[in-house]
Amino acid sequence: MTSEKKNSDVYFSKFCNGHNKTYYYCYPLVNIPDDLCRLAREIGKVNLYIKDELCPFKEFGEDMLIYAIRYGFSVPEEKVELFKYSLREFSRCMHFYTIDDKIDCFILKLHPKNVSSYLEYKNSKYSKMDKVVEISGKDYLYGNFFSAMSSIENKDNYSHKVYHTIKRTEYGKAVFRDWLRDIKSNVKVEELELDSKLQLKEEILRYVEK
Repeated sequence: MTSEKKNSDVYFSKFCNGHNKTYYYCYPLVNIPDDLCRLAREIGKVNLYIKDELCPFKEFGEDMLIYAIRYGFSVPEEKVELFKYSLREFSRCMHFYTIDDKIDCFILKLHPKNVSSYLEYKNSKYSKMDKVVEISGKDYLYGNFFSAMSSIENKDNYSHKVYHTIKRTEYGKAVFRDWLRDIKSNVKVEELELDSKLQLKEEILRYVEK
């Protein structure tokens, strides 16, 4: 399901509705104000990345990620400038840079309570992300934050999969068990996370082929 990527080219994921896994698993952790989230949806496509191998800022910590936005065509310049100014003023925005005048990148530092879940994510330990985090000034057990979007009827929303993966629900196990059966794997679902390991080409903004 991932797209081709050569050298250190920049592209936005075609994984699921144009977003990558980091976007779906970690977006609530960044605590961007709701009004800015709505504005971002109006003016472009957003993804989150665990790092950029060509990042111009060297002080990139384990508690940081990159919020990248590619603006749509014919978007009013005043909306773009309002968004850029507002997000740069966001208290957790550490640095800002632009790639090829097409993609704006904001380096965001997570709230200390949210770092542990993020580190588990980067190790593809999705079920271990279910820790207490702070979102919009309130504490949540992280998996529970996705519960409103996780109904079985809403299977096309990737947040549905995120919820069942983080919580390791019986439904999530059953779906994963069926997939293992389809690929003729004898591995027991109890020994696995319920989602595949991170594909770094999807989760690093500019991934340099080794």
